[in-house]
Amino acid sequence: MAEAGFTLIEVLVAMVILSVGLLGVEALGIGAARSVAKAEDQTRLATAATRAMEGRQREVRGGGSITTGETCGTDAASGLYLCSKVDTHLVNAAIPAHSARISVRVAETSSGPFFTVSSYVFDPSLP
Repeated sequence: MAEAGFTLIEVLVAMVILSVGLLGVEALGIGAARSVAKAEDQTRLATAATRAMEGRQREVRGGGSITTGETCGTDAASGLYLCSKVDTHLVNAAIPAHSARISVRVAETSSGPFFTVSSYVFDPSLP
């Protein structure tokens, strides 16, 4: 007469299958946490780059003399490493007259990786 129930082997196999499934769910959670941390870092870099870009655009549109070339240093507000570069038609013939190209690179350290934002400014008073 056969008794109802599961054998020890069946229970062990079910436990192994359940364990593998739970490990997969945990791996998804770890991957999601890493993605959130990376997104937070990129948002911080994008915010600093946008703030620096807006400042450089104000300087270029201000009508004073434009300092072309690249300047790099640590941003006092965010503590991030920031490089900004301004080019005009006088420096780079590929840029249209009365325009300036502004590029801003931001990173945690001077060795990168960098988050880069570029923009063109058109102003009839520019050379």
